[in-house]
Amino acid sequence: MTERDQSTTRRDAAERRELEAAGWEPKGHGVKTIWQSPADGRWYAHYQAVEMMKAEISPEEEHLLGEHILSLWEDGRERQEEETRSLLDAIGQAHQARAQKDNQQ
Repeated sequence: MTERDQSTTRRDAAERRELEAAGWEPKGHGVKTIWQSPADGRWYAHYQAVEMMKAEISPEEEHLLGEHILSLWEDGRERQEEETRSLLDAIGQAHQARAQKDNQQ
């Protein structure tokens, strides 16, 4: 067995463990293994299952992403409130300046 074959075998074994840990069910062994998705119950080739598993978002990742989005939204809202206050202050100052100018005339 060449070094490349050993590397491929180790990678396949690692991918198999990852798929099983993620809830995928194998059918067959070796290069002809197909995998049943825990999400939709459909069967996929090994390479497709690996790609789909890598693309899935874990509940923890989904939670962290949600917190990040909420944080961005809150930061944006705070900035918008600050900008609104600044704009209202500028409008108020402009009205006072105009009132003073009108009173002087």
